Amino acid sequence: PIALVSHGNAGNLSHRTILAETLLRSGFSVFLYDYQGYGCSQGSPSIKGVVDDAVSAYDYLVNVEHIPSSQIVAYGESLGCGVTAELSKVRSVRAIVLQSGFPSLTWAAHDRLWFTWLYPQSWFPDLDCISAVRSKDHAPLLIVHGTLDAAFPVAYAKLLYDKASDRKKLVI
Repeated sequence: PIALVSHGNAGNLSHRTILAETLLRSGFSVFLYDYQGYGCSQGSPSIKGVVDDAVSAYDYLVNVEHIPSSQIVAYGESLGCGVTAELSKVRSVRAIVLQSGFPSLTWAAHDRLWFTWLYPQSWFPDLDCISAVRSKDHAPLLIVHGTLDAAFPVAYAKLLYDKASDRKKLVI
């Protein structure tokens, strides 16, 4: 299998060597990419852009490298969990791994920035992990979260697990 890694907000793909090494030692091939405006990629970051980048990376693997979708494991880390969730809604994958994720970007913003509750939710573009894992036809799901995660509380992982339909595993 090949892990299509959508990384977190901090840094770029060059900061994911430990993750790549771990996946390689576990028997995966690894495909890391940067979002628009990250690392050496051109453009500016946006919610739509990061999702488009994930779809483009997936399509590259399938159409250029001829990797069957049945061999692609969508792996999201932090912000990348939302990207991976959105990708899994529009492309078929072998499995989904969400490491240190969140229920939705709007949910996380409401938790951290009280004033976001004052505005209509429609004003915020979203990355919605819950809607992806709630679907009855999602790929097998692994949710991984550390108890000392500084970005998102472990309660987010438990919530995602509770909301997910069958074929799921939670590792804290």
